Amino acid sequence: MFQSIIKKRFTTSLIVFFFITIFSFTETFRVHKTIKIDVQDQSESIKTQLGINDALAIVFPSDTEFLKGLEFEITIPQVAAYYQGAIAWSFYDAISPAPNADVIDYSGTKLFLNTFPGSLSYNFKIPFVKDHNFESSPYTTILKQLYSTDTKLVFLRFQLAMKGTSNDLYNAIFTVQVKPILYDEGLLHLKLEYPGKTFDSETEKIKPSTSGKNKVGKSVVYVDEVPLTEIINGETIKSLRLATGIHTISIVSDNYRNELRTVTVDQAKTTELTVSMRDIKPLVVISAPSSAKVFIDEKEVILHEDALTILPGEHQIKFVIGDYELVKKIIAENGKTYSVSVSMDVIVCEKK
Repeated sequence: MFQSIIKKRFTTSLIVFFFITIFSFTETFRVHKTIKIDVQDQSESIKTQLGINDALAIVFPSDTEFLKGLEFEITIPQVAAYYQGAIAWSFYDAISPAPNADVIDYSGTKLFLNTFPGSLSYNFKIPFVKDHNFESSPYTTILKQLYSTDTKLVFLRFQLAMKGTSNDLYNAIFTVQVKPILYDEGLLHLKLEYPGKTFDSETEKIKPSTSGKNKVGKSVVYVDEVPLTEIINGETIKSLRLATGIHTISIVSDNYRNELRTVTVDQAKTTELTVSMRDIKPLVVISAPSSAKVFIDEKEVILHEDALTILPGEHQIKFVIGDYELVKKIIAENGKTYSVSVSMDVIVCEKK
């Protein structure tokens, strides 16, 4: 008999809330308390407690690019599980005024309504995109898409849906844990530094050369050997969205040397990569004793750790050590680096 009464009340309450959901677009309501949580990072999980007629306002940061949806894990107190269907939970949009701890009266558009089952826990996921690939299970329910990736506020409300319940139900406390569901992707912020120029994929700007002599030309960015985008004379791209993991980034340029880097992209994070582009002109690295004088095409050069830039074509490199001269000729080609060194050895022979 008791179960029959509960079932009748449960059915009646569902019918009432069904018609409210169907026919009420903007609804005015009052809550007992508002718990507002400002999420600082889209990957941040939150945990809080709600009572009957309380509301939870989740405010997201401006950057929610990788937020695919939310997973709610709700621990139901025993008394609420006993009165199955007595507590309703609903989501709202277009909430006014802005949620705050000292606000109890709101208006908003109800997006979804349901009641809690007769169990001690209830898990569900809310997709923020259509192609979410969420799979339901005996332990997790997949809701329809209520919000989008542009959503800055998720508003959850608890309310009593049945009369004639125990007074203990009014003091029941639900534990609510909200976990973000993220795309398994991250951003690669690519920054190319040219001699006198800098291309920044985040600001999408290029600083002009102070000399204004050379154009950047075309550079093609390859990710894992797949051409992804072109950068032509300062026409820029946004940061690259890549799958989480290790990637090989290669940059093939018309006027500069090809560059190769390996980066690790973390989920929902931005990885910074700065590549200093080098002139395509031939380079020569010269090693010689400190007492040696070095001449390239009869012009003396001062040796240092960096490679020397030369023009394509034939060049003569001369070493002068005391009264001795050593001469070596090289034919330099664009994009190549040459190493020239003077080696000295001591030969010991036994005379007969």
